[in-house]
This record gives sequence, C-alpha cells and structure tokens, in this order.
Amino acid sequence: MGMVDMATSDGRFLFFLPWLGHTVVGTTDVPVKGASKVSMRPSPSEEEIQWIIGEASKYLEVPVRRSDVLSAWSGVRPLATDPYEAADSTSAGNVNTASRDHMVMVERGAVVVAGGKWTTYREMAQDAVDRALQVISQGEEQERRQASPAGGKAGPSGKAASAGASAAVSAAASAAALKAGPCVTSWWPLVGANGFDRSLVVRLQQDFPWLEASQASHLAATYGGDAPSVLAQKGSQAAAGEAAAGEAAAGEAA
Repeated sequence: MGMVDMATSDGRFLFFLPWLGHTVVGTTDVPVKGASKVSMRPSPSEEEIQWIIGEASKYLEVPVRRSDVLSAWSGVRPLATDPYEAADSTSAGNVNTASRDHMVMVERGAVVVAGGKWTTYREMAQDAVDRALQVISQGEEQERRQASPAGGKAGPSGKAASAGASAAVSAAASAAALKAGPCVTSWWPLVGANGFDRSLVVRLQQDFPWLEASQASHLAATYGGDAPSVLAQKGSQAAAGEAAAGEAAAGEAA
C-alpha cells in the first residue's frame, strides 16, 4: 500500500509507492519551455532529487541520504492549456495548477486531442470519436440544407427539387447512422491477462527451475500470462549465444 502527501512545501503532491523491496518516491513538476529544451533522454536535475529527499525525510525517523538514492529518472509530460485563455490568467503557465485532463478541439476540420495521461487513454479516445461524429454530422446537415428543395431552383420538369429531396433523405439517413454505439473494447482483457491466475508464480518456478521466487513474482506481475513466452525467448537467446561462443572458441583453437 502506498501513501500520498498532498501538503508538501510548495503544494505539489508526493507519492510513496512500494516496489520490489524498495520505495519509489515522486514526482516533481518543472516547466520545460521551448522545443530545443525537450530531450529524447530527459534526466532529473540534482535540485529535483534533493527536493524529493527533503520532502520524504519529513516522514522518516532516519533522514534519507543522497547515497540512499539508487536511481532517478525523468520524463516530459504535455500539459494542455486552453488556447483562448487569457495570458494573464492565474493558471496560465503554472505547471502546478495546470490541468492533467485532456482537451478535444476542432481546428480547420481536424479533431485534435491534447494533454491527458496514459491512465485516461480510453476516455480520450471516446471523447475524440464523439467529437468527430459530431463534426461529420454537422457537415452533412449543412450539405443537406444546401441541397434541400427550398435552396434549389426547380426547372421546367422540377428535377432540381427532386434531386434536392433525394439528397436530403440520404444525408439524414447517413447522419442518423453516425451515432456512437456502445464501446466494444472496454471489456477486452489487457495483454497478458489470458492465462494469468494465482498459481502462475508456482507454475513459472516449476517450468523454469532456475527462477527465484522474487523473479517469478515480478515476471508474473509484469507480463501476466505472457511470462512463459518471455522466459522461453530469453532461454532460446541464451542458448544461441552459448552456441555462438562455442563456435568462436572452436575456431580460435583451430
């Protein structure tokens, strides 16, 4: 079970999460402005590490030392802001108060999704599809009105009015069909869910006797039912490596 501190020195949240006998503590929020400052391999600054150490030490009898930090990593997360929000707004440019929610906008006929998190990807997709259907339906409605008998000029035989009525019926039927149905993926099992049960850890140790209990538990929690395939692939790669090494040694001896 983890813990969260919602009253840090600067108002940011701090999470404590147990992981494989260690504790993961974070996170920080530091603005990154300008494409030139965004790295494909971001790394945390010493200032960020020291901030986490200082905040975490408030809850421990023994203060955390810098040497106690086994690893530190960083990432860049996009934060969506309303492009029409006033520049002098309270939340404008403040990464601590900026929303982690996503935004769905329509720009020049394209549906744009910005912001969000991995944990809300399904909601983001649903909102984007709903917005796209709305845009398409509105476009077809506009076409229907332009093609309606009231907007057409009937010739001697009234063909324009007839064509307009036909177009209106077709557009209305198409718009009616563009209603989002129930989600067909919300109950799909995640990758690795098939074949996962409480006995998976034991089965992994039985099939791979060299596997330690902690390793089996980690693999089962990480890969689920795909853990045996991952281990089998690792085993085949190791065997191939040993064979290659043996052939190289035989060649040197010759």
